Amino acid sequence: MRADSTTLDETRRGVVAVSPALPFITFYDDSTGERIELSALTFDNWVAKTANFLTDELDIGAGDVVRVRLPAHWITAVWLAACAAVGAPIALGPAETNDAVVVVGPDEVNETSPNGIAVVACSLRPMGARFASPLPPGITDFGAEVLGFGDYYEVAPGDRPTAASTAFTVDGQRISNFDALARSAQLADEWFLDEGGRLLVNSTGIICRLDLALSLFAVPAVSGGSVVIVGNPDPTATPYRMTTEQITATADL
Repeated sequence: MRADSTTLDETRRGVVAVSPALPFITFYDDSTGERIELSALTFDNWVAKTANFLTDELDIGAGDVVRVRLPAHWITAVWLAACAAVGAPIALGPAETNDAVVVVGPDEVNETSPNGIAVVACSLRPMGARFASPLPPGITDFGAEVLGFGDYYEVAPGDRPTAASTAFTVDGQRISNFDALARSAQLADEWFLDEGGRLLVNSTGIICRLDLALSLFAVPAVSGGSVVIVGNPDPTATPYRMTTEQITATADL
């Protein structure tokens, strides 16, 4: 674990400070052939824009629950890290009435959240683009809005998350920043992800498990490594990818 880091956000920022230009997240979608690579600094810019979008557009602050219903994707990692920066607990699983915002992908755009909770939809198209067609009324198109927000985010001192602040809620269980970092470090050890290593994460479906969510940004940040996320993975492509992406560890999920 990086020295003096007590929260997920501090740990991620430490990666930007030490290795801003190195790849932090590489994403593949084997169903479309898409590949995109984000340096730690580029990822930080997206996180800052999303955090500003959360606070300025959606009025989300520390303690407000943001439910993330997205598949394994670089945009998902952005949302998770942005919530960590704001201090908004990240909820996984089906929407609940105490959610402040629900973030969905293209497959759930037409689903209704309980009690009219705000819904933000992500197209998951290349480069974070907006939806190709208009969304139903009342649903915000993330890709159409986020680029207008600033590349720098700094939470007010009194609202900064702490080690004890809730980072995730999963199946009614609250996980603090301290516990999320400890679990991330444990996973890095279990998966033999060393400093400078490359973690391969293959996944399908909506993120509902803590370990999978942590693998998208927290595990590589804690270990000083990077992550290759593969959505809709083609098993026949894995051996070639292990070589070309210089994979050193594979997430056992």
